[in-house]
Amino acid sequence: MNSILVNKHAGNGVLSTCEPGYEAHFRAELAWIDWSIVEVGSGWIRATPGQGGISPTDGLCFRRLALVSPEYLRSESINAVATELVSLFGKALQGVPITQP
Repeated sequence: MNSILVNKHAGNGVLSTCEPGYEAHFRAELAWIDWSIVEVGSGWIRATPGQGGISPTDGLCFRRLALVSPEYLRSESINAVATELVSLFGKALQGVPITQP
C-alpha cells in the first residue's frame, strides 16, 4: 500500500515538520502550548491544538512547516496515488485562472 499526505481539511489536527533528531524538543514545545501529540516520525509530529488554537506567531522555534488537517491518499500503486493527487490538485484549481510567469 502506497500513501502520501496532503491537506484536505479533514480535521486530522496539524502536521508540523522539524529538523530530524529534534522531535523531543519540539514535543516539549507543543506540550508547553497545550497541544496533544497524535503521531511522531523522523522530522515530523502530528498533533491537535489546545485551547489557544493555531497561530503563525506561536513562538515555536523548532517548527519548520505546519500543514493543517492533513489527509492520507492511499492506493495499491504509486501511480494510482499520483493520479489521485493530480485529480485533487485539478479540483483545487477549478475556476482559478493560471497565467504564464
